[in-house]
Amino acid sequence: MFTAGERLPAGPGRRPPDPEEPPEREAVRLVEPEADEAPEESWEDGPEEEGVYEEDELDGEDARRLVEAGALVVAEGANMPCTADAIAVLREGGVLFGPGKAANAGGVATSALEMQQNASRDSWSFEHTESRLVEIMKDIHSSCYEMSEQAGRPGDYIVGANNAGFARVAEAMMAMGVV
Repeated sequence: MFTAGERLPAGPGRRPPDPEEPPEREAVRLVEPEADEAPEESWEDGPEEEGVYEEDELDGEDARRLVEAGALVVAEGANMPCTADAIAVLREGGVLFGPGKAANAGGVATSALEMQQNASRDSWSFEHTESRLVEIMKDIHSSCYEMSEQAGRPGDYIVGANNAGFARVAEAMMAMGVV
C-alpha cells in the first residue's frame, strides 16, 4: 500500500528508486499550444458521429517521444488508447504503465457505489463516497502489484491487472458453482 508522497516501486526495466537520491527525470509539464500552433481540429470537437470512439490513439512513435521527454508514468484514460507497439516502447523505456482496465476502474467503482447508495435509498456525503472510492482504488493497486510479483514481473501492471482480473472472475465462478 502506498501513501501520498511515497515513491512507487520500480517498473519493468527500472532500478528501484533510492529514497536518498533525487529522481532521474523531471516531470513533464504539458502546455497549451500557441494560437498559431493550434491544430485545425481539436479533441474538443469530438467525433462527427455520436457514439463513435477511436482506439490506438497513442502509437509507438508517440510513446518514443514520451520516453525521450522523460515521462515517468503513463496511465490509460480510455479503452485501448495505446497500440501494442506503444506499450512495448513504454515498457522498454522503463515508464510505469497503468493499463486502462486498472486505471479506469474509478469510474466503474463510482457507478457501483452510486447504485449501492440508490438501492439502499440512502444519501452519502461526498467524503463518505470518496473514502470508499479511495479504499477500492488502493485495493486495485495492491492486487495488481501483488499479482505482478507472484508472476515474477514486479511492477508490470499489465500482467498484474490481467492476473488479478482473471483470479476475481475465477473465484466468483467457483463461488457460484459454475466450475
